[in-house]
Amino acid sequence: MKIQRMAIMVLILAVAAAPALGDSDSELFNKAKLSLFDKQWKSALEDLDILIDTYPGSKLLPLALFYKAKCFEETNRPLDAAEFYERYITVSDNEGLREEASVAVIDMYALLDKNGESRYIDKVIGFLENRNLAVRYYAAFKLSYVKDKKIARKAVPVLKRIAAVETDQELMDRANIALMRIDPSYLQKPAEKRLANPTALKIRVFNKQAKKDSLSLNIPFALARLALDALPPNDREKLKKAGYNLENIIDSLVESGEILKIEGDEEIFRIWVE
Repeated sequence: MKIQRMAIMVLILAVAAAPALGDSDSELFNKAKLSLFDKQWKSALEDLDILIDTYPGSKLLPLALFYKAKCFEETNRPLDAAEFYERYITVSDNEGLREEASVAVIDMYALLDKNGESRYIDKVIGFLENRNLAVRYYAAFKLSYVKDKKIARKAVPVLKRIAAVETDQELMDRANIALMRIDPSYLQKPAEKRLANPTALKIRVFNKQAKKDSLSLNIPFALARLALDALPPNDREKLKKAGYNLENIIDSLVESGEILKIEGDEEIFRIWVE
């Protein structure tokens, strides 16, 4: 009898530890989502763990990893959250959620650094080379808050790029503020100095509707005047309204070393000399 009772108890425990009868991967996932909606993080973790362990080949596995990371984030476990967000990134092809997960990883490692665990800040630095532009920018903004200025300065090239070539004024302002936070001298306008040996004229035309460059030219400096002379009349008129005479525009760019920005209704022109 004792042996029978022990066998029954083992069976009961085994059943209790297994997924409930009829709980497929989708059912477990839906239960976890309901728990997440109700901010029942422990309950959501339990169902997600069962799904991940029981259905390793499930199509829902990437999202299960993402939501498990979210549970860890909400329960103040940044290292665990970063681990599962990174696991999600490696198995997912959803670019939107991959970007969100990458931003979350940056937040988690930055939080660990802020809490004194400085060994994790290199993880944030690594995102400065991410192929996703928004992720690179976010990593640069986050690094600007790091107390160690030697580390914070690693974000300067990305921040300077944002301030120089982006079209979103709010984004440009944030980049300038971040540069000032790292070192106010980065915002000091350098003394005007003529470029010693300019080699190229660069022209970028950004189409607002398409949200991408519609024209990108790198022209040998010797041909720069010819290129400007060849601009369509309407574009020449925009330059004139902006206060630039085509006859001396190249000299003006060489003298100042600045980027000439002209914004129309549909396009933004940027012209500079290097």
